[in-house]
Amino acid sequence: MSQIKGIEERLISRFQWGITADIQPPNWEMRVAIIQQKFEEAKMEVPEEVVHFIASNVKDSIRTIEDASWE
Repeated sequence: MSQIKGIEERLISRFQWGITADIQPPNWEMRVAIIQQKFEEAKMEVPEEVVHFIASNVKDSIRTIEDASWE
């Protein structure tokens, strides 16, 4: 990592360790908000019951929620 000039060795060492983050799946409210936003971006009117159905049945990740909104 000597290509990065002006950075102390201890900082370079810390950056090389990486970072650990505990990423939790989105809660119900966040899933609803994501789904509503995706439909709004697509200029699609979808009944609230459909949004709630998707939010209740797709709980994995934001990517899964986004994919489920279009299938």
